[in-house]
Amino acid sequence: QQFISGRSCSGGSSDSRYIATTSSVNQTYAIARAYYSRSTFKGNLYRYQIRADNNFYSLLPSITYLETQGGHFNAYEKTMMRLQREYVSTLSILPENIQKAVALVYDSATGLVKDGVSTMNSSYLGLSTTSNPGVIPFLPEPQTYTQQRIDAFGPLISSCFSIGSVCQSHRGQRADVYNVSFYDARPVIELILSK
Repeated sequence: QQFISGRSCSGGSSDSRYIATTSSVNQTYAIARAYYSRSTFKGNLYRYQIRADNNFYSLLPSITYLETQGGHFNAYEKTMMRLQREYVSTLSILPENIQKAVALVYDSATGLVKDGVSTMNSSYLGLSTTSNPGVIPFLPEPQTYTQQRIDAFGPLISSCFSIGSVCQSHRGQRADVYNVSFYDARPVIELILSK
């Protein structure tokens, strides 16, 4: 649900397991307007025209499946899904699937976003492909109760509140990446469990 509502990406956490795309050009303008209108935003935005293939899934069949399994989506999430007509790619988007990039130009006086210069991709392959009509593979089961949610995300919680972080180098040696102290989350978790 964080992916669908945009919380996993819009906050800059980039922790989604899928690559989000929209089939609505108007939504690309709305998203760009939201970024450009922030006084802190400095940069350029682009709209990519992508040829969907079997690795792209519409969210709708997966949402329907999750709802039959007890999942629940609030009114905001359902509205966003309807407006964005979102597709996700379960793999990286190959260069030969990207037809062009279009600069999105913002007019701060009117608040409108329009297309700017297009850059065609010379590696694009103009094949006839379609998106996958099925359910996104390996979807997590929806969690209804607080305890189930905590059980499902237990490893995530413990890693989020760990004392430090380590990684393995390409030679298999462990090395400290950073050592950031986090607060002790046990009282918060106990409070959640008690409800």
